[in-house]
Amino acid sequence: MQTSKKTTTWDAEQVRDQYPTPPAFSPCMPRYHGQSEFDRSAWCSQRTSGARTVTRKHLFNRMQSFNLPNLEEKLTFLNEELLSCGAYSKEQIKTFKSTFSHFKSQLRQRWSKAHKKEDVFRKYNDSWLEGTIEIPAVAQNQPGRPRKLFGDSSERTKRRKTEEIRSNVEEDVIVHAAQIELPKSGKRNASDILKKITSTNPKRVTKYKKAFFETRKEETCPLTPLQALTMFVEADLFRRQYEIIRNTNKKIFPCYSLLQKTKQECYPPPEECKVMLRA
Repeated sequence: MQTSKKTTTWDAEQVRDQYPTPPAFSPCMPRYHGQSEFDRSAWCSQRTSGARTVTRKHLFNRMQSFNLPNLEEKLTFLNEELLSCGAYSKEQIKTFKSTFSHFKSQLRQRWSKAHKKEDVFRKYNDSWLEGTIEIPAVAQNQPGRPRKLFGDSSERTKRRKTEEIRSNVEEDVIVHAAQIELPKSGKRNASDILKKITSTNPKRVTKYKKAFFETRKEETCPLTPLQALTMFVEADLFRRQYEIIRNTNKKIFPCYSLLQKTKQECYPPPEECKVMLRA
């Protein structure tokens, strides 16, 4: 007796629904069954701005594949996994954290309304899940020498890169823009100082400059051998201990041989020393 085997034909859409996130592939380069490595238009599109777009459903499916007890731990793990996909720039990481924070906030609210049930969540949030979110993308290697960051460039390169801005934008506009942007990166004091020195008379600016250089001079002022010897004696240091301290900043602490020489100079001359013996 022959038994006939029933075969089922799956189209690409059914396969994607059945296997949303194959575990064999990284979330950075996901690939579905029946989909080539370079045909990823179903879930993301590459942007030239250093970001790629993925659907919220893809992120949710990936998050649900983690064997973790609650939503918060899954979101944390997903965040760390996405950031570990490549060497992203500080600007990319900053943008992603802001975007992902908004995604987490929306997901928590919708998950709570669905009473933390996945089938209910998918049913009432299908259109939201089809929406997209931007995540960082690693830029493809360009031929030639890699470009340096602006902060790592030489002064000549910085002048060349800012030449167009300096020639087309007024000085007051550049200064005001710097005052606004500095606090965003945590440099509030620098912003306040910039505002004061650009809104006062030139004489006051000279005083600021003089005070700044005097402070730097005091910070790097080296100790005299006598001062270092005083510290050595009062701290009851050994030679090895002093040398370890000196290695932290050799410009401030004199070498140990100078301390020995200074110590000898502290003793009275031999001819002035008298030894008296008493029976």
